[in-house]
Amino acid sequence: MIRLALRDLQFHWKRTAIAVVAIGVLLGISLTLAGVNAAWGAGSDKTIATIGGNFYVVPAGSSGPFDGPATFPAATADAVAQMPGVTAAEPILTLHDTLDLPSGGVIDTNVVGYVPGSLTKPHPTRGSLPSEPGQVLVDTGTGLSPGDKVTLGPLVLTVSGVVSGVSYFAGQPVTLMALGDAQRALLDGRGLASAVVVQGAPSRLPPGTALLDLAQIRRDINRPVGKATGTVAAIGALLLVAALGVIAMIAYMSAIERTVEMTVIKALGGSTGSLARQLVLASVLVTAPASVVATLLAIVLRPLFPMPVEVPGVDYLIQPGVALALGVIAGLVVVRQASRVDPAAAFGAGR
Repeated sequence: MIRLALRDLQFHWKRTAIAVVAIGVLLGISLTLAGVNAAWGAGSDKTIATIGGNFYVVPAGSSGPFDGPATFPAATADAVAQMPGVTAAEPILTLHDTLDLPSGGVIDTNVVGYVPGSLTKPHPTRGSLPSEPGQVLVDTGTGLSPGDKVTLGPLVLTVSGVVSGVSYFAGQPVTLMALGDAQRALLDGRGLASAVVVQGAPSRLPPGTALLDLAQIRRDINRPVGKATGTVAAIGALLLVAALGVIAMIAYMSAIERTVEMTVIKALGGSTGSLARQLVLASVLVTAPASVVATLLAIVLRPLFPMPVEVPGVDYLIQPGVALALGVIAGLVVVRQASRVDPAAAFGAGR
């Protein structure tokens, strides 16, 4: 059975090679798109982890500090810190803005103003934490390096260090800076905050505020890109369907071309099940190398993609299984062609 399947693929090696590449490209792009969604989620999670705390106090009626944040006095943090069950509380300011470069370029960024030395503890991969006013940390997605100058509002700032993977809103990089600097740059110096990050479990809250847990905060930070995430996932699924169609087409063409061969095999006592296994095996033998092409393509595309891509290691392990499953499904789709073969046709074919 294996020899027959291999012989058929070898005889049509050009068609097989084209199919392997085509299927590999479809699977590779699907894998890359899954990595885009994973990177968006990982960036949001890392932002929340960097800010710290296990609850957020926000203005009453606010859905959270990230999706259209409302503001209240930053001094609210002092009142929250006095509430029973609270071990630490710090105000943060979260707004979207742009960094202007000396060259005239503009970088979209999510600004997070925080209280240095408190709950928020960034971990620079290059450079150092800000040690004086006018210094900022930026994510690698900005393309900036320690020592670079940027302008935010009326302030000229110096990049003191770079963090990695701290982003949200579809991978837009985060700029971390002292709360006072953020207020001067974005709010004309007004002492406002978007939320108070809390360590502990407050049993009471100041009037006019609400408490959000981390699950609610994750929903808030991911809500603006919910439709984009769903669209990327849908396109990835459509690519898998397209790959299934290519595999099924190859298997169907093979079944059509081997009609006389299958009639002879059935006339000599071969079962429909045996023929079906050949078709399934041929499909699997095409998808196996295609899965290798897909993995290599995803690795190559990762640094070239305009958005962050983080394909989880488990996805690289699952991807060959998905490819083989598609091969089996495609083979089974054309089994009907083998089952309709009439053994009597073999004798007609020989006259």
